[in-house]
Amino acid sequence: MTSKTEQTRLEELCRSLWNEYDPIGVRVNLGTDNSPDWFPDDEYESYVPHTVTLVLEGADAVKHRRHIEHCCTVNMGLRPRHVSDEALTLFVERLLALQKL
Repeated sequence: MTSKTEQTRLEELCRSLWNEYDPIGVRVNLGTDNSPDWFPDDEYESYVPHTVTLVLEGADAVKHRRHIEHCCTVNMGLRPRHVSDEALTLFVERLLALQKL
């Protein structure tokens, strides 16, 4: 069982990974002031809880990828990304690494 502190830390890490992945390009569209103060940290907040659940369940890369792709295509209305998309692959690898903490 995960303690409240561990759960909170995992949520923070998953939130950070979603913000880094930034599928809708919020960081790209910041304009000339790219300071962190202008980045909405809650942009991907609704995707964090299920991402945390998958990490806690020890989901494999396929499950993580499907979840992320579903969030991006169904929830965000984005076009499907190419299977070899490096940013998506890195995101999944980092989620898998969280499972080992």
